[in-house]
Amino acid sequence: METYRIALGDGIVHSFEVAIYPHHQQPSCRYGVFQDGKPVASLSPDTQGLLYLCQNPGNISGDVLDLLCEAIELRHPRYLPGSVTDSQ
Repeated sequence: METYRIALGDGIVHSFEVAIYPHHQQPSCRYGVFQDGKPVASLSPDTQGLLYLCQNPGNISGDVLDLLCEAIELRHPRYLPGSVTDSQ
């Protein structure tokens, strides 16, 4: 798992642990998002390689999720379909 820190303009920093699941083990959602060891969201890439929300049991705000998705997309482009490195 990797830790992502998402800072908003109001000075609040959210810390998340993100697990990447291989498609054959987790067919519906590729990324599990945890906070303090508890699952708070799950994400999956669309056909263009952009992450979308599968589940949000932690009721994480859309602004925070958008920033988290961007951070994951930048860090792991090779795991997303449609990326330049997808075919390698």
